[in-house]
Amino acid sequence: MRIQNDVSKCVVFVGCADDQDEIRVVGTGFFVTYRNHGYLVTARHVASVTAAYAAKPLDRASFMIRLNQSDGTAASIEIADARWVVHPDENVDLAAVSFERDRLPPASDCRYLPQTALHAEEWQTAGCVGIGDICYTVDLRRVLHDTKHNLALVHTGSIARLPDGATTPVRNWDDEQWLPPKRIAAYLVEFLGATGLSGSPVFVRPCLDVRELQSADRRLNATIARSDLLVLGVFQAPWDVPPSEVWAASGGRGSTIPSGIGVVVPAARIVELLETPVFRESRAGSAQRLDGAVAAPAAQRPAPRAVDEESLHANKLVHLKR
Repeated sequence: MRIQNDVSKCVVFVGCADDQDEIRVVGTGFFVTYRNHGYLVTARHVASVTAAYAAKPLDRASFMIRLNQSDGTAASIEIADARWVVHPDENVDLAAVSFERDRLPPASDCRYLPQTALHAEEWQTAGCVGIGDICYTVDLRRVLHDTKHNLALVHTGSIARLPDGATTPVRNWDDEQWLPPKRIAAYLVEFLGATGLSGSPVFVRPCLDVRELQSADRRLNATIARSDLLVLGVFQAPWDVPPSEVWAASGGRGSTIPSGIGVVVPAARIVELLETPVFRESRAGSAQRLDGAVAAPAAQRPAPRAVDEESLHANKLVHLKR
């Protein structure tokens, strides 16, 4: 089923600066609006790698994003001293950073997903999202011979398993070589070529069961897909764990799990992350500053001050490169 053409506009490359001050892509992320504020969401391991490259902690990290612009080109933006916030549960591979729309270049061609798109779990509880439902995820590519813009590819798949209380073993993103696999609550989604998608949003189209649908000459049972898309979750990684963790039927011997399966962190965990004290306090502080500015008599308000462009770039957008 066809999806809206502008869905891919919420997705950006996430990475760090290389030796030539170009972006070294680590993964992807996407923009979402929550309680009237903007955020960039990605996988925790993507944010951790960008911070490691910058040799800084997550709460004072520098990173880069690469996004498309309305003129058909792309821009790389470096964000200095950003405060990545990770989900309080160490078994949830999610991170987010405040990213209001005014931090984007004026010519950017980006979209923020609405808060209402984050409630797939409620639809699942109502029986409208389940195994077999069609899913979509957006993957960005950068073709070497045409670096003017990011190429968005939409992958189609289906839900193979629900996070029904049991946990799924996944490679340990803190140190997959030496640490044992983590066990997380997640969707398993079947995608062909499910690699290079870490941090991408995964969408699902909820369905409605129509019981005993009347027609002119017969009664039918039918399932109808809604036109709107919900965020099922965030693509964590391909489901790729050692044979010792998962058994499959293959001539009576243990083998590796099937390829083309992706692990998706549920969208409900995004809401939990954006409701952590750090983000709540930030939103409360913004509301207080706004209320104070509105309530202050005009005579008591400070005179407008010239914007220090150099400081602005040092604190928000260090540089903009085409």
